[in-house]
Amino acid sequence: MDWYSMSAADAVKKLGSSVDRGLSSREAEKRLGQDGENILRGKKKKSIIAEFFEQFKDFTVIVLLIASGVSFATSFLEEHGDFADPIMILIIVILNAAVGVIQQRRAEHSLEALKSMSAPTAAVIRDGKETKIPASEVVRGDIIEVRAGDLVPADARLISSHSLSAQESALTGESMPCEKDALIGIPEGSPQAELKNMIFSSSVITAGHARAVVTQTGMDTAVGKIAHLLNTEDEPTTPLQIKLAKIGKVLGIGALAIC
Repeated sequence: MDWYSMSAADAVKKLGSSVDRGLSSREAEKRLGQDGENILRGKKKKSIIAEFFEQFKDFTVIVLLIASGVSFATSFLEEHGDFADPIMILIIVILNAAVGVIQQRRAEHSLEALKSMSAPTAAVIRDGKETKIPASEVVRGDIIEVRAGDLVPADARLISSHSLSAQESALTGESMPCEKDALIGIPEGSPQAELKNMIFSSSVITAGHARAVVTQTGMDTAVGKIAHLLNTEDEPTTPLQIKLAKIGKVLGIGALAIC
């Protein structure tokens, strides 16, 4: 839902909250049980050895290993066999596996960096009173207060703002802080950098203060979507890649049959 394209009052109403009283403690607890904690989740970590051997599942790598075995066997049977070819193939396969492991580790480190940007606590309105809670307990519909120096705990639609600006370089790539305004109207389909009436999880409030209603938490936030991409091992396969993979299998099987 494009929360930025509707008024703050409509957003609060749709989320079943109240600008002045916020959520009740009971309702917040219920929503926390339904949506889960407001945290970035990562996939279960594997050992380096497990990640290394996973690189050998690819069909092309298997063909290379078989080719290396055949080349080694033929070289061994010859009186003055040359083992350079099988050794080179093995080195290439091992280097390929090592590069794959390094790429996976980099993705894990990037996810940890995103997690370190998450806010530890949040100022919310519960039962009509402002209180500080762990950011992991923030739920959709919570009314939050943010001030200069705060990390934003979740994606939220601004209700009121005063000279507000936020640093969103991790999301938009913009090096300068972005000015925010609760009253500005944003058309549907606008890019991330133009959502002036929204604040986003893990961004930093650089000036001013504001009140906002939480629209998304955890992995549903803008930064959560980035974390999801980092967690995804398999990238979408293009039609050309599918055709090349089929041709590679045919050529590989044909080459092994000839051997």
